Amino acid sequence: MRYQMTQRLLAIGDKGVIYDEFGNLIYQNEGRFFNLTDKVKMLDGLGNVVATLHSRLIEFPKSFYIEIEGQAAAKVTPKPLALLRAAIDIVLVSGERWKLSGTLRNHSFTLEDGQGQTIATASRDWITITDGYGIEIAEGQDDLLVLMVIVALETALGAD
Repeated sequence: MRYQMTQRLLAIGDKGVIYDEFGNLIYQNEGRFFNLTDKVKMLDGLGNVVATLHSRLIEFPKSFYIEIEGQAAAKVTPKPLALLRAAIDIVLVSGERWKLSGTLRNHSFTLEDGQGQTIATASRDWITITDGYGIEIAEGQDDLLVLMVIVALETALGAD
């Protein structure tokens, strides 16, 4: 499935949106940043909270915790000074680790599972809006989890 994510998704005081490939609003977010902890609520098209992302007040390196429908789902931890190299630890509750390759800052990256299978790719190549980029998620993946991991990556990028 393909999605369009606005870069404003993590802008201070702004609501961001995620559309499907047909232009339908799928998710929107409400976020608080640069407070004591970062917190993002992901809402479905009806305004129901379906996932959250938060960080802890005192933690080094800073990690971002994803919950889906109130259940812990994943932890995303950038290695210190590593966002330029995409050295980020992504660990699901199951213990599975995902790998990020490519350039996060340019929104041109791939997420792979522990076996090297592509989970999702992000690119500006097929998107025409100037303030966003496209995400293509492989069939059979948990789209919301993948999107929340990408939101965590964006949050980490903004926090470096």
